[in-house]
Amino acid sequence: MSQNPPELWTILALLLLIVTLSGHLYIFRGPGGDSGLWLYKKGRFLAGFSAWLIGVLGLVTALRRPPLVRRWRTEGFLFLMLVIFTAPIPYGYPSSRRHTPSQAEYHLPVAGGPWRVLYGGGGGVHNPLALEPDRRYGLVMAREDDGTRWRSKDYDNTVSAESLSYGEAVLAPVGGVVVAAVQDLEDRSFQHRVEHSTERGNHVVIEVAPHEFCILAHLQQGSLTVSEGDIVAIGQVLAKVGSSGRGVPLTEPHLDMHLSTRPEEGEGEGIPFYFHDYTGPDGPVERGIPTGGLGHQGQLDGDLIGGPGVRESAPD
Repeated sequence: MSQNPPELWTILALLLLIVTLSGHLYIFRGPGGDSGLWLYKKGRFLAGFSAWLIGVLGLVTALRRPPLVRRWRTEGFLFLMLVIFTAPIPYGYPSSRRHTPSQAEYHLPVAGGPWRVLYGGGGGVHNPLALEPDRRYGLVMAREDDGTRWRSKDYDNTVSAESLSYGEAVLAPVGGVVVAAVQDLEDRSFQHRVEHSTERGNHVVIEVAPHEFCILAHLQQGSLTVSEGDIVAIGQVLAKVGSSGRGVPLTEPHLDMHLSTRPEEGEGEGIPFYFHDYTGPDGPVERGIPTGGLGHQGQLDGDLIGGPGVRESAPD
């Protein structure tokens, strides 16, 4: 019989590692549903926290029962380190809809241009939206002119009205039924985030098809032209770009658009979609999705887009 049998905490450490790796495999399969979302948003971090608790138990046990170093103890601490480093590792949420994009026809939710796609478009290692299940394939865009997104060279980024985006018309990118319309939240600078405010701020949710909801967020207070229950058509004016909500990850006025399987904030899974008949950085695009990105100096430098013919008139 072994004189150094494994202790309870080492067995718990091994089980936790197995459960953690199994959870990752389950998430990567992309089954969708509440279980996959819970594992991605809460389960991984709960595993990491549990590893710390078991580690404390193991350390106390080792100090009380010398010798400190034993084979099973070394393996137990190794198991816990693997859990701590792998459980919360960031990776894009593998939506169950990743291979089945929306079949509806979408157009840009803004008029004129050009507009800079700051984040999103469904890919890229620098896309923080990929870490949020419901915004996985969304976009964040801001009006840009001659290389600036502000009305003057000496702008104050705590004054939302100085942004070129602020007050621009927001159009219905797709037809459907309005299932939520909020417009009573105060506009304020994204530099001064209010933690208790909602992420979306003032917003409109359009039901496009069963289990497909288009969300347009961070709208201007009191600017909505539609109400819950209204039927909207592509190109219809819905509101104006504002500066409401928390606006993560940006600190300037912008428009947030994403498609989700559920209408509630922070719930559901992102759905890929495609814009039709817009102008991208290389000219007219019949069907595609623009992407955000970072320049070589770390600046937000995604695709510059607009309505047909806009890009040709934009400065180099």
